[in-house]
Amino acid sequence: MTEPLSYVAEPLSRAFDEAMDECELARKRGGLAGISTGFKDIDSKTSGMLPGQLWTIGAQTGGGKSALALCIARNVVADIKAEKHPQDVYFASLEMGRVPLVHRLAAIRSGLDLLKIISWDLTPNQMQAYMNAMGHERLGAEYIHTDDRARLTLADMRAQLERLAHGNLSLAVIDYLQLVTPSVRQGMREREVAEAARGLKELAMHFKIPIIGCSQLSRGADHAEEPSLNHLRESGEIEHASDVVILIGPADGGVVSMKIAKARNGKRGKFELAWAPQCTRFSDLSRREDPASPPSRQGRAGYD
Repeated sequence: MTEPLSYVAEPLSRAFDEAMDECELARKRGGLAGISTGFKDIDSKTSGMLPGQLWTIGAQTGGGKSALALCIARNVVADIKAEKHPQDVYFASLEMGRVPLVHRLAAIRSGLDLLKIISWDLTPNQMQAYMNAMGHERLGAEYIHTDDRARLTLADMRAQLERLAHGNLSLAVIDYLQLVTPSVRQGMREREVAEAARGLKELAMHFKIPIIGCSQLSRGADHAEEPSLNHLRESGEIEHASDVVILIGPADGGVVSMKIAKARNGKRGKFELAWAPQCTRFSDLSRREDPASPPSRQGRAGYD
């Protein structure tokens, strides 16, 4: 016996009004169809993070993928707060607890050395700068919902997103993809990582939000002049499932070379960001000296 359909495919003509609404929204956002990442070069090549998209940030161990993901989440909250439309970001941190994330936010804001913050090796003036940064960052962190359980499945994430979807969910960040616990142990890492990549794309489509998944790069990237898509670790499905892939290259004198290696409906290409490793802060090159100053409509890197 055939079970009744729970979903009925609709004529494509019904999406025409939605398409026009998206164009109008892009006009109001100054040419961005999606949510701003806070970085001009990324936004100009992608038109922002669109609902239903899976973005992958790839880097080697210690290459800055967690830092870039946190900076984007922070920028999204800043952008939303500036427009007085508070929305929520879900941040699944599978290798870092909440307290280290808070220290990172304070370091990004203040420019203080993260190691000195953690060890509390600060001068009186630096302590004051840290406390001021904590006060500013607390406002935006109210909208970053952190899930730092060591073992997270796609079902766990879905349950959290279901809860937040009743509010104003705008973005999810998964740090990082290879640490997602498979629903069933398959004995092959490639299949398990492929399941995670496909699952994140399905969640993005279902909740109509962009999802950022961080990904390790293989050791082969160590010997290459620059990272490429085939360095995404353990599964080619990451490339196939992703709408946008950003690969972080080497740093040179406070500047990191990056590449948008895949951009569905966007532009591929190289660009550079300023990188301050001591405080784990990425910023546009034009704002590298003052990341906490009031940002422009695009290229935000701080909130008040």
